[in-house]
Amino acid sequence: MRWKCLLLLLLVPALLHAQATATLTGRVLDPAGAPIEAASVLVENALAGFQKEANTDAGGRFTIANLPFQTYVLTVRKPGFAMERQKVSLRTNVPVPVEVRLALEQQVTQVEVRGTDPAALIEPEATGTRTELSATSFSRMPLPAGNRGLESVLLSFPGFAANANGAIHPRGAHNQMTYVIDGMPVSDQLTGSFANAVDPSIVQNIELFTGNIPAEYGNKISGVAVITTRSGSGTGRGFSGSTQIGAAQFGTLSQVSQFAGGTDRFGYFASFSAVKSNRFLDQVSLDNLHNGGNSERGFARFDYQASPRHQFRMNLLAGRSSFELANLRSQHAAGQDQRQLLRDFSASLGWLHTLNARATFDSTVSYRTSIAQLFPSAGDTPVTAAQARHLSTLVIANRVSLLAGPHTLRAGLDVQHFPISENFSFGITKEGFNHPASETFIPTLLRHDLSRGGSLFHFSERAAGNMYSGFVQDNIRWKRFAFSLGFRYDAYRFLVDGNQLQPRVGVAFHVPETGTVFRASYNRTYQTPPNENLLLSSSDQAAALVPAGVRDALGGAYARIRPERQNVYEIGLQQAVGRKVSVNGSFYHKNSRDLQDNDNFFNTGIIFPTSLLQSRVNGAEARVA
Repeated sequence: MRWKCLLLLLLVPALLHAQATATLTGRVLDPAGAPIEAASVLVENALAGFQKEANTDAGGRFTIANLPFQTYVLTVRKPGFAMERQKVSLRTNVPVPVEVRLALEQQVTQVEVRGTDPAALIEPEATGTRTELSATSFSRMPLPAGNRGLESVLLSFPGFAANANGAIHPRGAHNQMTYVIDGMPVSDQLTGSFANAVDPSIVQNIELFTGNIPAEYGNKISGVAVITTRSGSGTGRGFSGSTQIGAAQFGTLSQVSQFAGGTDRFGYFASFSAVKSNRFLDQVSLDNLHNGGNSERGFARFDYQASPRHQFRMNLLAGRSSFELANLRSQHAAGQDQRQLLRDFSASLGWLHTLNARATFDSTVSYRTSIAQLFPSAGDTPVTAAQARHLSTLVIANRVSLLAGPHTLRAGLDVQHFPISENFSFGITKEGFNHPASETFIPTLLRHDLSRGGSLFHFSERAAGNMYSGFVQDNIRWKRFAFSLGFRYDAYRFLVDGNQLQPRVGVAFHVPETGTVFRASYNRTYQTPPNENLLLSSSDQAAALVPAGVRDALGGAYARIRPERQNVYEIGLQQAVGRKVSVNGSFYHKNSRDLQDNDNFFNTGIIFPTSLLQSRVNGAEARVA
């Protein structure tokens, strides 16, 4: 299958990276219709803390690209002319043209009122819980040093709870997050000791969906973080760069070096970061024993506009973490010296083709591979373990976007291929851990008790799965209403087979007189099992370890983990308070079949997926911005 994946990458150069950002173009004119050169054009979103600026050319034209899908306030200034401000909604990668006419300064009386327009404090088009943050906002956050990445930023959002080593729970789910990095979906567990996290310094903007998830997104969607990375395109500088060095307690040293540049048609951005700490993971004892580590991450993005109708982009992302596993006092006294090594690499290529003034076509090819290794030591207690796990994901997708009156249409087809290999071994080393005289004695583990002459448990297997998806989404504006109508279909083919049609619908009602937005939504979701150690958890070798009492109670040793089917209901309210405050609240109910969860193997980074028959979750959350 490896040669087939390579053949796809070689033969399908036109199937490139989906563009998950908008482009704003326009002209600035004087009262007589003549172009205004060197006018300042600013787009900003007060809630996200996002700003981007450009200047008009000799023809009065401007272009601002790489804008996350949001509603913005457009402000145009030029000495001698009155300032002009208007709202612009950017919800598709179809370029949006605007024409701005500036009145002469002496023809108007201007009164400056400090604060934000109340209309900019609410989102009338949002039919579910959606939160945005820009790099300017989260760069001011007191993020912890060490191996933490973007998950530290996500924990500032409502509905997220932290677990050990950076693992996060969106609305009660266990790590069911999808990160969409410039259109590339990543559903690996990018947290703590499980995988290399995304470096926050490469992020320009985050848009987080936790309610009424658009039909475009599938797989693991209790939370979807749409990440727009930084770009050097349009900066007008051939080169600029910076280096930051930091230090903190526990011997923590960090470094971030970035450089960028570009012209009107080409841009590049690169970032290299490293961190070393003597408290790399969450400590498991007050003494913070055996807990050192280091991590290195690199990112590069290249943008090229071949013509007004063709845009290309390439992203490269790599990471490496090497660290000790934190010890308990008893483990430290025995000389335990377990270590873990995580490596990953991702590449994506992108092409956006503007079909006409109201339609675009974009395609995706992205590839990601990650390797996790656990190395045992001679002093391991109460068990020794080793692991070498390899997961790769190839995604090919196609998208069509269309503007038609009040409709913003988007449809697409996705194919995902994910080969997996797993190698795992363990053995009991402490004589009293599973003693035959103990009430908690498990007979099936006796053969792997090294302290009683047993042998190591060994598992090695590889397999590959596929997922086929299609969706259609229509966002409609009608008077004071905004409707989101979406349908998605997933066909999952791996250790089990499954299919699901998923309606995703929502409505919002705007009361401009009071600065209020009411919203409600219903989602049917289909969340696939986590791939980390899925083969081992579903194997006959693992089933042989199940105690007889558990086997009798369940009617078998194990059941294959199936995709989770979930119904999600949400109602919400957003309210502008004065000119500076926005309050956003929601209540949600979720009922699930085959709920996904996982268990840790002692205090290692090894996790095993589990499943619960059914669950119900009720929650309420609020955010003040």
